[in-house]
Amino acid sequence: ESQFSKVFAPFERLGQESSHVEGTGIGLALCKELATAMGGDIGFTSVINKGSVFYVDLKKGSLKSVENTEFVDYSGPCFEDKRPLVSGNSTKHVLYVEDNESNVELMKRIFKSFESVELSTVKDGSLGWSILQESIFDLVLLDLHLPGLGGDEILCRIRKAEKLTSIPVVMVSASAMSSDIERLNGLGATDYLTKPIEVSKVEDLIEKYLF
Repeated sequence: ESQFSKVFAPFERLGQESSHVEGTGIGLALCKELATAMGGDIGFTSVINKGSVFYVDLKKGSLKSVENTEFVDYSGPCFEDKRPLVSGNSTKHVLYVEDNESNVELMKRIFKSFESVELSTVKDGSLGWSILQESIFDLVLLDLHLPGLGGDEILCRIRKAEKLTSIPVVMVSASAMSSDIERLNGLGATDYLTKPIEVSKVEDLIEKYLF
């Protein structure tokens, strides 16, 4: 109860010391601002060791006609056109180590639009490291917080392994703090991709390191 007043404060991640969930502590703060901006409010009730219930109160409005509204389908058109490989016809191999299924599916759709680029995915950090030792990749995308073995530890091992040290490694994380980016750059990260993942930024990275 002593922490209730901090729940909607920006950059407060209560209980983060016992959690492996990524985040920066701005989600609920943004929800509070949005609810307030719409003339409403957000609140919660909580019972220790049982759970919490969050609720949003919004003013009742009138429903306007939507007959002439145009709805845009974002489900696929931007992923359909194949992008040819610029230099040569050899297949490029990319490994993406990520335990979030939604991010994996998005990345698969992005890479599907590039010809001669093969994306392999794995959810466990330890398994990812094992695969790296057995196969050759042209690019590695590493989530920072992984089960089994953290992305920063895998990065360190890559840079210490003679046959892997030259591989471009892009770290993927929800944290965009400059201190985190500087730390990973110091460990040998080639680039940094923040979550939520932006399609255009991934495409730029593919162009930059594979073509």
